[in-house]
Amino acid sequence: SGLFQRFTTSDILNRFLEVGLVRGFIVDNAIAITIDVALVLSTAAVLTLYSPVLAVLALALMPLHLLVSAVVGRQVRNHMVAYLSQHDLYQTHLMDSFKGFESLKAHALELPFLRTMQRLLAPSLQHGFKAAMHGSIGASVSQTLDLMGSALVLWVGSRAVLRGELTV
Repeated sequence: SGLFQRFTTSDILNRFLEVGLVRGFIVDNAIAITIDVALVLSTAAVLTLYSPVLAVLALALMPLHLLVSAVVGRQVRNHMVAYLSQHDLYQTHLMDSFKGFESLKAHALELPFLRTMQRLLAPSLQHGFKAAMHGSIGASVSQTLDLMGSALVLWVGSRAVLRGELTV
């Protein structure tokens, strides 16, 4: 009973929604990371058996991938924290306003309410956009590194095939 007296209904509902979002995020990322690690290790093992030189070339870009992930991940995380914080303020105000909607209408406060909602929603949208933008930039850089690594492996591998050091 103390919890429900200290927090508004909208705060409690927002916390339950946030817990669901965090749980889904953690589970989805854990599955993705497990699959990615298994694929990287199995591919590295097969490539090492086939050609150690090509394996070293393919794995040489791994530190760059980790660096991009660290830099971009920090930016995305910071914007997502700010987004969730601002969105929480917006959601709390919206839910609390539904309780007093008749009073808003009776006092003709729709326009000030709309302005307040816009003022609360704008920072949330800005941080969400910046998080998405940084995530897209990171994905593009990572994809470029992947393509460069693939091209390098193909180039070195094809030269080894042409010299007769490796068979197809």
